Amino acid sequence: MKVTQNTPPASHAVDASKASEKSEKAKATGSRTDAPQSAARASAREAVQISEDARLMQRANEIAHASPDLRADKVAALKQAIQSGTYRVDAREIADRLVDEHLKDFSKSPT
Repeated sequence: MKVTQNTPPASHAVDASKASEKSEKAKATGSRTDAPQSAARASAREAVQISEDARLMQRANEIAHASPDLRADKVAALKQAIQSGTYRVDAREIADRLVDEHLKDFSKSPT
């Protein structure tokens, strides 16, 4: 099928002109056309409640940021060892810990 004419039906032209008139009125008066939506969003924001888990996470974050960096000396020592080339990683110990953690997580998972 070949379409030869792409003019919208008359009802679309009327709707488009009404929308254009509304946006022009809103611009002239400085109001927004989505004022009811804005009011709904504002009331929704007031009704938001934070879960207990979220409160705990927020508190933990505050404590973490408020506490002093107690391991600065250890970080400095590790940085020095890495830069001097004396820092060595025990691959066997890391592998053992990874397996232990995996087994611990595996035993906690439901079967």
